[in-house]
Amino acid sequence: MRSLLPKIKKYLDQKNLQRGVLFVTFFSILFLSGTNSVHAWSILGEIGDGLMGAFNVLLYGVLVVLSWVLSAVVTLFGYAVDAGNLSGPNGMLNLQATYDMWKFVRDIINVGFIFGLLFIAFAFIFQIHGYSDKKVILKLIGAALLVNFSFPLARVLIDFANVPMYFFLQMIFGDNGSGAISSALS
Repeated sequence: MRSLLPKIKKYLDQKNLQRGVLFVTFFSILFLSGTNSVHAWSILGEIGDGLMGAFNVLLYGVLVVLSWVLSAVVTLFGYAVDAGNLSGPNGMLNLQATYDMWKFVRDIINVGFIFGLLFIAFAFIFQIHGYSDKKVILKLIGAALLVNFSFPLARVLIDFANVPMYFFLQMIFGDNGSGAISSALS
């Protein structure tokens, strides 16, 4: 029995826990069952089958979750590739709700710019160093211009990005690129 302890410690020290557990289980069953080693082997086989069954159930669960994720990705990709969903007459960029929401957020940010200009004005009057520089005013004006022209800039950038994407999709999948991709990935 003393000669088994170093071997058990060696298996556990090598971080090979599964072999160590099976080693300990096998020899404990072998010693508990006496001389009937066939019985010990059959019990060990049943334990191994149970472990493999649990492992198979775990792998099946992982496979199901990954299939849900892949299905969601394929659906989103098919939606993004379809030109009508983004820039079409009823596309997301042409909806009145999108434009109204952009105007709402733009107006709130513009109020923040007004408060920023007031802060810079008071910093200039009270000569607070660091906030009365021309660089701060230029940065604030630049940010205000970017916010107020963000909707048309975003539309232009999206259109410029879509032109090569649709070109390559048409070259790869033919005339109906988005339909071919969504049917192929489904």
